[in-house]
Amino acid sequence: MLVSRDQVLRYEEMAELVGLVHGVAPLGKIRLTGGEPLLRTDLPVLVRALRKTLPDIELCLTTNGTLLGRHARELRRAGLDRINVSLDSADAMQLAAWTGSGSVDTILNGIRAAQAEGFVGTKLNAVLLRSRDRQDLSELVSLAQSLACELRFIELMPLGVAAPAFTREFLAAEEALAMLCRAFTYEGRLAERERPTITPSRYMVIRPGLGLSPR
Repeated sequence: MLVSRDQVLRYEEMAELVGLVHGVAPLGKIRLTGGEPLLRTDLPVLVRALRKTLPDIELCLTTNGTLLGRHARELRRAGLDRINVSLDSADAMQLAAWTGSGSVDTILNGIRAAQAEGFVGTKLNAVLLRSRDRQDLSELVSLAQSLACELRFIELMPLGVAAPAFTREFLAAEEALAMLCRAFTYEGRLAERERPTITPSRYMVIRPGLGLSPR
C-alpha cells in the first residue's frame, strides 16, 4: 500500500522514537533490515541519527550486499558497527535463480570493501534449501573461511513467500551438517561460555579435511 510522504516517519523521528523505547526498555542492539535497506541511498543519515541518540548501542545492518561496496565507507563513518550479508549460494547461476538478482562477485567485493573500512565480525546468512547440492554447501563454508566470516545457516520457515515451497525445500540443520561432514571435520559445538553472544543459535566448529561422523 502506497502512503504519502508526510505519513512516513523522518529519520529524526525514527531516532527519537528509538530513544523513547530505550528509555522504557533499554536496548543493547539495533538492527537495520528490510527488504533491502541500502536501497535508501541516504541510510547513513539514519545511522548517524541513531548513533547520536544512543551513542553506546550496537548498530547492525542486514543487507544482500549488492550495494555494500558503494556505501561501506560512509556507513562506517556514520557509526555502523557490524554487518550481516545474505548470501544463499556461492554459485552465481544458483544465486540468480533463488534471489532474482545479485552477483556473487559484487557481493564479495562489497564484503571486502567493508572489511577494508574496518568492519569486523561480518556474518554470512544462508537459508538451507533441499535443492542445494552438497558441493554448493561446502563451497559456502570454504568461502566464509576465506573471508574470515562466520557463516550462519537458517532453516526455512513456512512463512510468506516461502510457504508454498516449504514442503519440498525444507532441509534440517542436522541433514546439512551430515552433508558437510563429507568434506569437513566436525569439531563439535561451542560450549556456552565460548559463544560470542547469547542467542538461540547453535554454534558449531569445523575445519578443512575429510570428516567422519559428528562427535
